[in-house]
Amino acid sequence: MILRKIAEVTDPAFPKAISLYESSFVPDERVDSDFVRARLEEGSRFEIVEILQDGGFIGFAMLEAIEVRTGWLLGEILYFAIDPNLRGRGYGEEVYGLIRERFEEASAQESLNFAGLLYEVERPELALDESDRKLRQRRLDFYCRLGGRPLEGIDYVQPSLGEGKEEVHMHLVYHAMKPSLEINDKELHSEFMLQVWGVKL
Repeated sequence: MILRKIAEVTDPAFPKAISLYESSFVPDERVDSDFVRARLEEGSRFEIVEILQDGGFIGFAMLEAIEVRTGWLLGEILYFAIDPNLRGRGYGEEVYGLIRERFEEASAQESLNFAGLLYEVERPELALDESDRKLRQRRLDFYCRLGGRPLEGIDYVQPSLGEGKEEVHMHLVYHAMKPSLEINDKELHSEFMLQVWGVKL
């Protein structure tokens, strides 16, 4: 399995990633595809990677690296999905490891320390029904099993991502790679809100 960067919107993998993105996340939880296109064309630390297994497309991830404090890079998993026909085969854990390695390499290239991973996870207690609750709990358990933990004392609310879209209460989960970095949960929350959503707390 490998991750391959989708460098531009003309890449044949881009429409595959966008199609899976739009089918995997409800409208309130995703930005419009035009915004994704604009971010990709900016040439910033935002990137989309396709996930390839035996040369075939099986999923995608949208990632962004931000610098927290001086000399420390934080890797953000903005969106990540596997083709629904291929879920349940253990791909998720392998992809998570590859994403972590990708951020580690990016940190080294910029002579920065890799602080860890930060990402949103739906709150099980806010599910619409029991089936949805179990699915959300499995996702949260998956990330916690790999080393993540929900930020404590934080009521994280993903802001409205467009006209007619609602705010979404979610967990913000942190997987520390350098325990020696003393960064508290409120600081992580503030950095995420400012650098991802442009909201200053």
